[in-house]
Amino acid sequence: MADLDDLLCTTERRAEAAAAGPGVLGRVIRLDRGMASVETEAGTVRVETTGPSPVVVGDWVVVAGEQLIVLERTTELVRRSGYRRDARQAIAANVDLVLVVRALDTELRLNRLASLLVIAHDSGARPVVVLSKADCARDLDAVLAVAAEGLPGEEILAVSAVTGLHMDWLGDLVRNQTVVVLGESGAGKSTITNVLLGHEHLATSAVRRDGQGRHTTTHRELVTLPGGGVLIDTPGIREAAAVGEGEGIDRTFADLALLATTCRFSDCSHEGTPGCAIAAALEGGEVSPDRVANYLDEVARQAVFDRRLEERARLKGRGRRRP
Repeated sequence: MADLDDLLCTTERRAEAAAAGPGVLGRVIRLDRGMASVETEAGTVRVETTGPSPVVVGDWVVVAGEQLIVLERTTELVRRSGYRRDARQAIAANVDLVLVVRALDTELRLNRLASLLVIAHDSGARPVVVLSKADCARDLDAVLAVAAEGLPGEEILAVSAVTGLHMDWLGDLVRNQTVVVLGESGAGKSTITNVLLGHEHLATSAVRRDGQGRHTTTHRELVTLPGGGVLIDTPGIREAAAVGEGEGIDRTFADLALLATTCRFSDCSHEGTPGCAIAAALEGGEVSPDRVANYLDEVARQAVFDRRLEERARLKGRGRRRP
């Protein structure tokens, strides 16, 4: 028989479930083939996910016969299903901590980390950058300095599953939390998960010669951690595109977002506009060109997304007005 306390069930959740009506409280631990595996105090049940409310791993639900009633989410990790699509793809729900993982056996690309951090910050959860495979870095201190300068204000932790570097710190960090591991294929997410679990739970594979990872995780699954807490491993993300309203960008690039509020014009493009505070800071060496470029890329993607939504709403409204 399952213990929902191991899945971080709270008194508030039990009260919400009671208010939702007759049924059994549970948490979604896996989704595959149109079915949800839900852990309840009576054991694991399988329920179809064809109901009116979309279900994601980490959801607290009430199982009422063949229906799942999704309880209110405290946080929601969502991305766009590719830069050219507007569809929302929920990754996980009710997450406390997002581990944004990047491996150090390849070049450290801060723009990829920044895109993932925007998604993490948009969720409302706490992001932590985890630089895995630290044993592969030729000069770890130099890499950490570059990461700290390029991602100011972010929590950054270098770890190695091979040497055990800082894995105990990571274990303390995730204890009694709902944690999701986010990153590209080959970042070492499944290896980190296996170390935290203390056994081989997820398959791992080597990175290809071109530096690209192989997809070893093909589904999202919630598992309990031996020290307390739960962890959700996710398939590797090839395109990190946010679907928020800009909050994630403002949090990830808090220094530049603050500067932008002091530009002469409120609609400053930050690219040659007179009185641009970001351009002045760039000229004065106060911010790095790469960070500004990453910020402008994220702002541009958000603007394209917003325009698409506005156009879709306009066309939908026009259709409704037709006799």
